[in-house]
Amino acid sequence: MSRIVDARLVPAAAAMWLGTLAGLARAPAWLALAGVVTAGGIGAIRRAGSSRWLVVLALGAFAVGICIGSAQLHREHVDPLARALARETSSVTATLTGTVVQPWREVSGGSYMVTLDADTATVTDWGTHPTRVRVRLFTRTPAGTLTMGQRIRVAARLTEVRRGQATGRALSAPRVLATPTGARWRGDIHAAAIEAWGATRQPERGLGLGMTLGMTDRIDAGLNAAMARASLSHLTAVSGLHLAHVAGLALALTAPLPRRSRALAAALLIGGYIGLVAPTGSVIRATAMTVLSLGGLVLKRPHAGVPALAAATLVILGCCPRLATDIGFALSVVATASILLASRAVSSWLVDHGLGPALAQALAVPACAQLACTPLLVLLRPQLPLLAVVANVVAAPFVAPVMLAGLGVVAFAPWWPQAGRCLAWCAQWPLRPIAWVATHVSIDLPWASGAAGALLALGACVCGGYLWWQTDPVAQVRLTVRRWRLLRGQWRAGEK
Repeated sequence: MSRIVDARLVPAAAAMWLGTLAGLARAPAWLALAGVVTAGGIGAIRRAGSSRWLVVLALGAFAVGICIGSAQLHREHVDPLARALARETSSVTATLTGTVVQPWREVSGGSYMVTLDADTATVTDWGTHPTRVRVRLFTRTPAGTLTMGQRIRVAARLTEVRRGQATGRALSAPRVLATPTGARWRGDIHAAAIEAWGATRQPERGLGLGMTLGMTDRIDAGLNAAMARASLSHLTAVSGLHLAHVAGLALALTAPLPRRSRALAAALLIGGYIGLVAPTGSVIRATAMTVLSLGGLVLKRPHAGVPALAAATLVILGCCPRLATDIGFALSVVATASILLASRAVSSWLVDHGLGPALAQALAVPACAQLACTPLLVLLRPQLPLLAVVANVVAAPFVAPVMLAGLGVVAFAPWWPQAGRCLAWCAQWPLRPIAWVATHVSIDLPWASGAAGALLALGACVCGGYLWWQTDPVAQVRLTVRRWRLLRGQWRAGEK
């Protein structure tokens, strides 16, 4: 029996996203798109019947998106750091005060990068001004150990402010002004987890920290590149998969308790876990959806993934318009939407064509996510991973054991180090096949880069999906195998 998907908020979410992009870009092409969408929406209102309010809601969301995008762009342009850089020809020297978002981590070329949200900037010949810019500072030799959430002051030479983010080089060692209780707690847990995983070998050690806490800088560089080639990078990017394991563990441990107590326990555990990881676009999306799902549990409402995703997108874009241009947030939303909207139908289709239900579901989820995300992935890496679905299917059975053991390491390592090391040792065994899949199950097809490559990939995915849906690929594979066996038998008979 097919399930009806409530997609009434989807047009509004998509329209608000487009409107936000138009407001942030302020380019003639986007303004033309805004005019086309508005004209089309007015025409649709005149023709629509009972669904007229959906068109009105989408048009309203589109208008709101344009307004908040334009307001965000104006705020970025009038920021003192942006104005100072616009006045200078090359760079400005400033003393920045802000909060660490991501501590020192090694990046390409042997450099190290720290990310902070600056709230005060003292610019040479410009004075001290409040600011709201995310700053990425690079250096060859990082000084001191920083923890996410610390207040620091650092001298830097900034060369660019773009899209609300500044880039430059650190001229001095960061001076820690304050370490809030939450930051100290986070640093202690991170240190305990790193020490517990130290009992294992590389690459399992770094991969375990990456899959559990999103510490991708701890992953071996070769394995990190292999994970990207095999389309397994989502395992180390904290997202809904991680929060689902945390929520599932919390709900399982509190099964005897009343519904509201279980939801509260899950919310507290998820809140604690979110406090340990960097607030990336995928984390923000997953958090918003989880909050809505737990609210539905408390109110005894059935879980509806598509409305929760659309509502979360509307709220997030309203609060953080710049996330409309964040590729991580876009990948998270697109992958989740494709799974919620299409995986059930694809799984049923595969079952009807001869596959077992478990295998059909295991194939449908990564296939839908990969097909939907391919145009965006091409923007990051102009390659088509031909075995991405196979790699995800083979690695899938080992993900849950790693996640549960890794969460156990985080929970026990700070106060019972022996248990943390034992769980890390246990987690290394399912980590090994994941690392093997990443390094051995990948074939790349070179592809065009940039927007042209993304459009070509979109067309290829649409055409390929249509041909797959219209034909019987399972029967075609079986027929090919039969023909190969027949030809091989004839060839052997001819040799005799």
